[in-house]
Amino acid sequence: MSGSLSSRITALWNHEAGPKTVFFWAPMMKWGLVIAGLKDLDRPADKLSIPQNLALTATGLIWVRWSFVIRPVNYSLASVNCFVGLTGLGQLARIAHYRYYGEDHCIIHHSFQLSALLGIEFLKLTESLRVKVPAAADMRVPDKRYESTRLERGHPKRNCVQFPILQYHASISSQDSQLYYLLSQNQVMAASTVNILPATFYEQFLSQDALNKKPSPIRSLFPLEKTPGLISLLAGKPNSSTFPFTSLSFTARAPSSDPSLLGPSGGPRETDFHVQIEPNDLAMALQYTDTKGIPGLIKWIDGLQEKMHNRKATGEDWRVSVGAGSQDLIYKAIGSMVNRGDPVLAESPMYAGVIPMFTNLNCELYEVATDAEGISTESLRSILEQWPSGKPKPKVLYTVPLPLPVERKSSSSQRNITSSYSKADDPYFYLYFGTAPRVPSYFQLELEEPEVGRVLRFDSLSKILSAGLRIGFVSGPERLLNAIDAYTATSNLQTSSLTQVLALELLEKWGYEGFLTHTKGVSAFYGLKRDIFEQAMERHLKGLCEWVRPEAGLFFWFKLNVPNEDSESTIRTKALENGVLALPGTVFLPKGGKTAYVRAAFSLLSPEDVEEAVKRLAKTVQEVKG
Repeated sequence: MSGSLSSRITALWNHEAGPKTVFFWAPMMKWGLVIAGLKDLDRPADKLSIPQNLALTATGLIWVRWSFVIRPVNYSLASVNCFVGLTGLGQLARIAHYRYYGEDHCIIHHSFQLSALLGIEFLKLTESLRVKVPAAADMRVPDKRYESTRLERGHPKRNCVQFPILQYHASISSQDSQLYYLLSQNQVMAASTVNILPATFYEQFLSQDALNKKPSPIRSLFPLEKTPGLISLLAGKPNSSTFPFTSLSFTARAPSSDPSLLGPSGGPRETDFHVQIEPNDLAMALQYTDTKGIPGLIKWIDGLQEKMHNRKATGEDWRVSVGAGSQDLIYKAIGSMVNRGDPVLAESPMYAGVIPMFTNLNCELYEVATDAEGISTESLRSILEQWPSGKPKPKVLYTVPLPLPVERKSSSSQRNITSSYSKADDPYFYLYFGTAPRVPSYFQLELEEPEVGRVLRFDSLSKILSAGLRIGFVSGPERLLNAIDAYTATSNLQTSSLTQVLALELLEKWGYEGFLTHTKGVSAFYGLKRDIFEQAMERHLKGLCEWVRPEAGLFFWFKLNVPNEDSESTIRTKALENGVLALPGTVFLPKGGKTAYVRAAFSLLSPEDVEEAVKRLAKTVQEVKG
């Protein structure tokens, strides 16, 4: 608006956004708030009457609304209105907290005041503002992200939930774009901005071995060979004309979400397609390549991570490196970050293949318990709160988000576990066959943190394309991936160029939608396998075992009802004698120990073999129980 203040007020008076009733009642309501609320900010909360509480609510809302009405007239007055209104609502929150907890304190009250200050900055953002509550699908982060794990003083068994103060969907008409804001207890998070940890931050997480490791004197110069006009005398690469392979092609299936079209009974189909590797791509497949992976595959994976985890490949300081399976990359990551004897946090139970990587370094493993929603934040907090003073704190938390082997389901709430460094080993991410929507990954959830760059995510193509390809990939901050690549450069040099090219050719033919269609079919295939195995368990193991239906992966994790709750002797002796082989649960415990749990794989068995295997397990348990 332009013109004198009086003309602007007159124009606003005649505008629907500023009706006469609001102009008439707002000043009266403001004074009502001063009388009923502001003068009572230090008054005991139980002394306020019901009419005063109602006045606080009504006037607080009026003041907030009024701040937007008069914004075009007087910004300063609008800011004061916004601040006072939200302070009044904060006072109301204090009263509610007192009446529920019997305590005259609530952090929500202070968070309203802080949100008011942030609201002032929000008003500065744009001249025209439309306000609405966005749908959950509109937000970059999932619901339930406001649950605080900090316990209120005097109430050790009760969490104080920090609710969102305001959720704005702001539209800047001049730029025709959208910004999403969360005004919460101590932060403003915008979808358009991400705070990045500086490279120096990661020095504290690197092992001494990684800090001492020098870049490969040869492979570190490989990128320079691509300089136009440069004649390279660098590497001893064999001349490709001496290679006996002259062409390469393969036939592959078109992606399908129908599990009946997978497996041996599927056979050739009319939709199968033929792929001929181009000469230039074949030359690349038969030669040494970049340590981190061939550029085309790296680019494709970048796009996949953007699509699946809402992470931008530019501007967030993360990248991808390809390895010979995810376990290869995990081993190198541990070597890059963990010193001999370091304390390490690990969920229990955990992937058995990783335990020796830590124990071979004489690491002190701290078992973080798991509950119905994954890693227990209570267990994690208890370990850290009782940490001995003067002892170095753990730098790493190792977790496998899926599958969830204990009696638990996929977490539907945010887990605030990224304050230390998190290694998320997630090879079964694409083998989720549960009925509920798949929960966000830790790689995505860290967008909620003040900074990004605390999660290393490990993925694998072994379970969805081919185990023999030996292709996995890690996503994470540049500095840590450089350290992992340094290990690769001095060990196996790189992942096979040939298998990378084969995978890339297939993935590019499919595209992202085709890839996801294929993974949907694969997960449905294993879901049917799971159902067949569980039906056999219902027939033969009911009463002899306890289990929870898995929602991802290739295994059942179940408890044997045997004396002493020791599955190891039962499985390693009696079960083997009865002609069935499984894994006792003790091998999945970071510190070993006795457990009644067993892991059984169902991925390869025919229905007939499943029936016989479960019968033999039932016979074994019956013999042990006597």
